Amino acid sequence: PHTHRALHTTQPMLSSKKKKSARTVDSASVDTQHNVEADSNVQWDTKMDEVVESFRGTLGTYDVARPSPETVQNMTVNVNGVKSAIGSFGQVFVRPPNSVVVALFDPTPAVETAICAAISSSGMDLNPRIENLHGTQSVVVQFPRPTRQARDAMIKLLRSKGDEYKTQIRVIRKSWNTAIRRAKLPEDTARGVSTLCNCFGVCVWQHLHVRTHTHVCVHTGGEPLPEKD
Repeated sequence: PHTHRALHTTQPMLSSKKKKSARTVDSASVDTQHNVEADSNVQWDTKMDEVVESFRGTLGTYDVARPSPETVQNMTVNVNGVKSAIGSFGQVFVRPPNSVVVALFDPTPAVETAICAAISSSGMDLNPRIENLHGTQSVVVQFPRPTRQARDAMIKLLRSKGDEYKTQIRVIRKSWNTAIRRAKLPEDTARGVSTLCNCFGVCVWQHLHVRTHTHVCVHTGGEPLPEKD
């Protein structure tokens, strides 16, 4: 929370600096200056929070130890060139003991094929099938007992996903530092703000790594994610 308040405090410093310099440029340059100012007014800590929340949602979609609606409903499918979450095509629920069902709202061959393809290619060793359950065309996904091969695949997949989100954090940090340089703040102030942002980014990066490690331990039979420097 203290870091968040400090980051918010720097936003007016950047924008006021840009407003002062904007008075000295011609009208053609004002639009450019306005765009830079808008960039600097982005709440960088909020953007990092959004990355973390997205990451948590992603973790919920990768669980070979037990079935859950989140495992399937957040997967992305491509139907006729439009990408959507599986959950938008039907009601997703668990059918005991170890299956997840997608009861389709508007079943068509294209939708059924796309959903089955997305689940099959998820890297989780799942084999969906089409069934008619109580008069409703549905996609049924049975979750097998996790094997060592499935756990290893999960670890590899989670490491890859974790790296993707860590890259997003680095991009946000880079954008912040660019905004600081453009604002032409006093050297000591710029250095302090940059250090604060970088420390915050490192903390978020570490959070993603720890959450990935913990998720693997809990949901893949205790197989830990190897630590990285």
